[in-house]
Amino acid sequence: MDHQSKNIDITPIVNILWDVDLEHFTAERYQDFLVDRIAEKGRVEHLNWYFDHFGFRSFISRVNTSPNISDQSKTFWELFLRYNQTDETKNRDIAA
Repeated sequence: MDHQSKNIDITPIVNILWDVDLEHFTAERYQDFLVDRIAEKGRVEHLNWYFDHFGFRSFISRVNTSPNISDQSKTFWELFLRYNQTDETKNRDIAA
């Protein structure tokens, strides 16, 4: 099955979308869900995929405000991203 979400290929992240109906799923429409899922169940490659398509700032903004992300995960991502933040990471932000 071809896992395209309009123009965004979600094949690299389908392993964390086990409970999602991929026939009706679009990454653009469910961006908040993607951040929640990546923050709770994802790995670095899922995070990089998200950054490539939606940007650094949108991820951070959602992690900081989502009621669906545990405090433990919020703390982890805050520390992980602070430690790994580089100019390249900041410049990957393509979201307005």
